[in-house]
Amino acid sequence: MALVALLGCAGNDGLDLEVRLRTDLAPLGEFTTATVRIPGQEDRAVPASAFENYVTGATLTTFEGLPAQNTRITVELTDGSSLVAARSVTAALTSDATVTVVITRDCVGLSCTEGSDTACHGGQCVDPACSPENPSACPEPECTTAADCPRPGTGCLEAVCLVGGVCGAADDDSCGTGEYCDPDDGCSALPSSGDAGPPSDGGGGMDAGTPDAGESDSGTGRECGDEVCEGFTFCDLGMCRPFPGCFSDGECGPGTVCRNNHCVPEDLDVDGDGTPAADDCDESNPEIAPTVAEICNAVDDDCDEMVDEGNPGLLCADDPAGGECLEGVCGCPEGRFDLDGEAETGCECEADPAPTVSLSCAEPTDLGELADTGAMMTVSGNALPADRAVWYRFRGADSADTSCDNLHVRVQFVENPDDAFRFSVFRGACDTATCSDEGGFTDFSWATDFRQTIDGRLSGQCPCSSAAIPPSNVSSCEDDSADYFVRVVRRAGAPLSCAGYTLEISNGLYDTM
Repeated sequence: MALVALLGCAGNDGLDLEVRLRTDLAPLGEFTTATVRIPGQEDRAVPASAFENYVTGATLTTFEGLPAQNTRITVELTDGSSLVAARSVTAALTSDATVTVVITRDCVGLSCTEGSDTACHGGQCVDPACSPENPSACPEPECTTAADCPRPGTGCLEAVCLVGGVCGAADDDSCGTGEYCDPDDGCSALPSSGDAGPPSDGGGGMDAGTPDAGESDSGTGRECGDEVCEGFTFCDLGMCRPFPGCFSDGECGPGTVCRNNHCVPEDLDVDGDGTPAADDCDESNPEIAPTVAEICNAVDDDCDEMVDEGNPGLLCADDPAGGECLEGVCGCPEGRFDLDGEAETGCECEADPAPTVSLSCAEPTDLGELADTGAMMTVSGNALPADRAVWYRFRGADSADTSCDNLHVRVQFVENPDDAFRFSVFRGACDTATCSDEGGFTDFSWATDFRQTIDGRLSGQCPCSSAAIPPSNVSSCEDDSADYFVRVVRRAGAPLSCAGYTLEISNGLYDTM
């Protein structure tokens, strides 16, 4: 089976494919070479190493510049010229990826060539689509832990539960130096062995020892014969090889930790950021370490197992977007604004009313009806963002009168910080503002509770008469009820702040203009 993990976006030069192997077969004892084959690419023959932990996973090779397509990866394990076991996996490459190929001892000698079940999985033939990412194509898992697996008949083997729920039988490290556990004969001498390379825990994992002579604890310049081992590699018999693979610290030997899927010595600083692997949660990135300040990027920058923790504004202090941290991106939530420019306060201003309401005369905030019996209400806001108009509607009701009309609609600012706001009033409809609309108002009235000659015409309805023909010099008592629309805007050039206005709207409180 194969486990495909995306690593990142591909560049213009094709895709990178890292091929890893997991097997319970003993390196050097049961196989000496792992050969990786990909159609159209040169075969890669990788010598087996006693210093790799193949049970937990070891990197074999990385192909570069592959096209984005379905790719068949075959790993063959051989002992000299003899084929021990093989497994093919098909992966749909769409980005840089890692493929881990699992080959178990119980598949040795089993041929899966008939029908559609051409892959060996846990000692049985299954559909090659069977993988951890497609478990529906696999049989039921045999195990979740080693305790679910039968005890091997050979004393130096131990039960293991491999990825995908497959039982295996791996060397339990009880054999002596230069020996391995043969499944039939028990502890047997390795065909060839050596003590060069990093100290081993017997299963291939690094122990508490140091890298080979010539290496250092720095992430750069680890000399190895004529080579320089960089990144997640160590010196093995004069060659730079990848550190053993892993998915968790429990898969690594004493004195090593699992970092970026490799067991590395605790005191090794792979990325050269000044923090050893024991304390650094990401040894592939020098900008991630306990000494690094957390910023807004959806990454645990300071290795405290938390992401983007702290004051959301301060996390964005050095980000050009400013604002506050929103799921790894700096900015302000809809309806909030950073007007004071202070990182600590983040997006301190909230639009009032919300930016999705009171947008036009057709969609105003409805304030209801105000009777001309002295009704009054207040409404507040801050008209953010700065180029916004806020619309209100109310009905100025003119109650029935017999002698004097009380209708007196008034709109005025009772709070207008920095003289920053103006309003316009539309009576009946929104096509024409009542009175002049140039520059807007801070105080407005429309009334009939007066008696006055304006431009030679008698105006006002106080007094007024409900008779069909009113007496001389008396107006008819009319019903002048109407809808009023108020548009509030920020005055051009006014200072921008969170401070808001308060409008007072009344009807019938004044008997003269």
